[in-house]
Amino acid sequence: MQDDEFYRAGYAVDAVSPIFDAHRRPAPLVRFSRSATKAHAGCRLGQHTDALLRELGYDDERIARLRKRDVVR
Repeated sequence: MQDDEFYRAGYAVDAVSPIFDAHRRPAPLVRFSRSATKAHAGCRLGQHTDALLRELGYDDERIARLRKRDVVR
């Protein structure tokens, strides 16, 4: 997957990650004619935990308690 032939064929794309810096990753499996398909670097562990818990109705105090008990990251 890391060789140039694979990349030129469109099976891999460039991505930038805060952990891995610039790297190649698999390209999206499908493409749509009227919308852009992007292959971002992905999420870090726990990156969206607070937002998801808030959406479920958890307040900051309850989220902090969950983190303290290592229930969530």
